[in-house]
Amino acid sequence: MAHHVKDKAAKKHNSCRPRKSRLSDINRAPTNYPQLPERTGPITGPPQGMSKQTVTITVAPGDNADAVKAKLTAAGATAPTTLVFRGTTITGTLGDAGLAAEESINVVVYA
Repeated sequence: MAHHVKDKAAKKHNSCRPRKSRLSDINRAPTNYPQLPERTGPITGPPQGMSKQTVTITVAPGDNADAVKAKLTAAGATAPTTLVFRGTTITGTLGDAGLAAEESINVVVYA
């Protein structure tokens, strides 16, 4: 069926539109969607009830998870239970996670 493109600019274009002829079209009600839940906190930031600490430490490719946790506690942050470096959970050394040379990194700790 045509979309009546040339009639849409006319003053009374509704007279040219197709009619609702079927009973299912005539009795159709608008869709009712469930309400969205209330947003309780900020979208970004620490999880609710936790504080955010940012610490700068120097790490080497040979450092393992225990060495990084020791450096974090020496810098004044609380030691996290899980370490994630560049999207990879650290199980071995930082060299396995993709660190090539010694560098200073900013670490965000949620405590």
